[in-house]
Amino acid sequence: AKQKDMNINKNQFEKTKNLGSQLAVFKSASTKSVQNDLTALVKLWDKIQRMLTQHENDLSQALKNAPPNQYLEAIKALTQWIENVEAVLKSESFQVTEVDVLEDKLERYQELQQTLKSQKGNFDYVCTTGADLVKSATSQQRAEVLQSDINSLTTSWSNVSSSVQERSEKLEKAISDVRQWQDEVDAIEVWMKDVEDFLQVEEPALGDIETLEAQLEQSLALQDDIHDTLQPNMTSINEAGSKLTQEGAQAYALKITTMLAQLNDCWQRIKHLAKDQKDTLEKSLKRSKSFKDSMVKLLDWIDDIENEYVSKELNLQDPADIQNSLRKYQKINDELKEKEKDIDAIISTGKPIVLQAAVSVKETLSREMEILNERWKSLKENIQNRYKMMSEASESWKALKKLLEEERSWITEFEKEFAGAPKFGNSADLADELTELREDHQKHVVVNRAKIQEHTKYLLTHRIMVTSIEREIKEYNQQVEDVTSKLQDREKALADTALLMKQTDNDIKALDQWLLQVNKTLDQRLVSNIVAADVPEEFMKLQTDLSQHENKLEKLNRGVRIKAPPGSGLSQQQLQQKVDGLKKRMEEIQFKFRRFQKPADFEPKMAHVKNILDSVDKGVSVISLKNGESEVIQSQLDACMGFYKSLSEVKPGVEYVIKTGRQIVDKKQVENPQDLTEKLNTLKQQYNILGKKVTDGKMSLEKGLKLSRSFKKEMVSLNDWLKKTEVILDSKDIDGKMPDNLEAELKWSQVRTCLLYR
Repeated sequence: AKQKDMNINKNQFEKTKNLGSQLAVFKSASTKSVQNDLTALVKLWDKIQRMLTQHENDLSQALKNAPPNQYLEAIKALTQWIENVEAVLKSESFQVTEVDVLEDKLERYQELQQTLKSQKGNFDYVCTTGADLVKSATSQQRAEVLQSDINSLTTSWSNVSSSVQERSEKLEKAISDVRQWQDEVDAIEVWMKDVEDFLQVEEPALGDIETLEAQLEQSLALQDDIHDTLQPNMTSINEAGSKLTQEGAQAYALKITTMLAQLNDCWQRIKHLAKDQKDTLEKSLKRSKSFKDSMVKLLDWIDDIENEYVSKELNLQDPADIQNSLRKYQKINDELKEKEKDIDAIISTGKPIVLQAAVSVKETLSREMEILNERWKSLKENIQNRYKMMSEASESWKALKKLLEEERSWITEFEKEFAGAPKFGNSADLADELTELREDHQKHVVVNRAKIQEHTKYLLTHRIMVTSIEREIKEYNQQVEDVTSKLQDREKALADTALLMKQTDNDIKALDQWLLQVNKTLDQRLVSNIVAADVPEEFMKLQTDLSQHENKLEKLNRGVRIKAPPGSGLSQQQLQQKVDGLKKRMEEIQFKFRRFQKPADFEPKMAHVKNILDSVDKGVSVISLKNGESEVIQSQLDACMGFYKSLSEVKPGVEYVIKTGRQIVDKKQVENPQDLTEKLNTLKQQYNILGKKVTDGKMSLEKGLKLSRSFKKEMVSLNDWLKKTEVILDSKDIDGKMPDNLEAELKWSQVRTCLLYR
């Protein structure tokens, strides 16, 4: 500050010196006095100036050697922060407690660790700066004081860092131990709950050996799990829980102790229940197997008897075999009476087991006993039925043999009477003859044949003498069919003669009448320009009638190709001529019907569409891009959009005309389908060509309009910029001065140049 005052008063000093020099010119007593005062003043000025300079140097050196304020503030703040952390560490003792509490503490210590990391910069700064200060200290004492402060801070920093790290590691380990212990407790509690539910819910499936074996296997596996896996887990849980109670807070230790007590009580209960279940299952399995084995043996015996006497097909090829089988089944009947005692014994043994069985298997056991009883009854019934069947079969065979002999004799006589040709000359005699033959045929072929079929069915159903019977019945049936066929041929010959002419003539007349009526109707509709769409109900009826009469005509055509019977007076050629005439008229009706179905609006719509396309075709030349002016291009684009709109509006009409026209051609609803096809192809080609021209023109005009407008916009913008730049440059030339800030001016010029050549 003093040096600043010296500088401020220097002008006054110089002014005073100048005045003194001016006064020294005058030779007087006072001049010498002034000179002396001036000399003294100069000496004093110089002295004060030297003193101030020295003082300033001393202050600078002192300031240079003294610790910086940042260092002093940093060491003070760091020391205070370390003391606070040490106080926190001393105030909290480590105890195991709930995980959320431990996690909160761990989070705080992790925050402290983060703070330590953030304070590391300050600590490093203090250490580095302190070391420099020690080296540059002006005295040994000063150096020792600074080094002592650094050592004390370093020791405190190291202690706090290790304490926070140690406390965090203890908390992490405690959290891990508590969670692991809790997970193990939760897991074994879930296991014990599931096992307890399993032991309490599932009852031994008495009588169901497969289920009992599965249950016993599960029970034994449970015993293995208890002794080999779960018991070591329980020991580990108890040991870990005991350790947690020793390290934990009082409330938490009490909680762990209570949990361990409850867990061990449940564990002992589970082991006891599992042991009881295993013993019960072993007893139930032994009892069920004994009962099941008895049933299996008895069922096996029944299977053997059924395979031998019931399931096996009888191979009875002659009457002697039937008598031998009768004696065999009488013997097995006696054996069944002796075996009935064993059946009663097993049923008596099984009833208590069914009553004591679990609900899930009670119905199955009961059903198995019912099956045993039913199979026993079925076996007895089948054996008795077999015996009865063979007795009846013996009688049935005798009756069948007798009937076949009688029928063969009748067929021989009947064929002799029927061997002559039919008497067409005398219809009354033929009628009497046919009546007599029908009655005789009815008696033998219908009545006696039914009796033969009844005996045959019975014997074949029971597989008795199958080969012999089938051979004889086949021979008999063939003879009957031959006789019946001859009788039917005789009847049909006369019936066909009478009916053929009448039926054919009626069909031809009916079809001729229908063709006349339909032809008249279609002519009226076509003359009046009425089409199917105008009268849909009439169209549907005509369509149905036409299909039906076409089928009738086809059947009639196939029928007349069959030759008429001799002597009937019919001419196949005459019938065919009539049918051919009907076919020709039917073809004319079909063509008129197709014309009748042609849409009424097809021709007007096709002409309308054609006119629109021709109009667009005449004007489409105006859309060619010929001028760069945006106004001209816009007018061309407007015209083009008009064409585009016209084509879009007419598109459904074009599609309708083409689609409908194709259908008309396919259905042959015009006299010259090829001519219509060419018109449709030309129309489609014209629409596609115009569509491409208009679409291409639209894209070309839109692109040209965009380019024209963009060019005009860029020209206006560039012209404005050039004019403004010219004004600025003119003003700079007029001034004729160098700019104060050459760098800013150069940058301005470079920017303008870049804008100019961009």
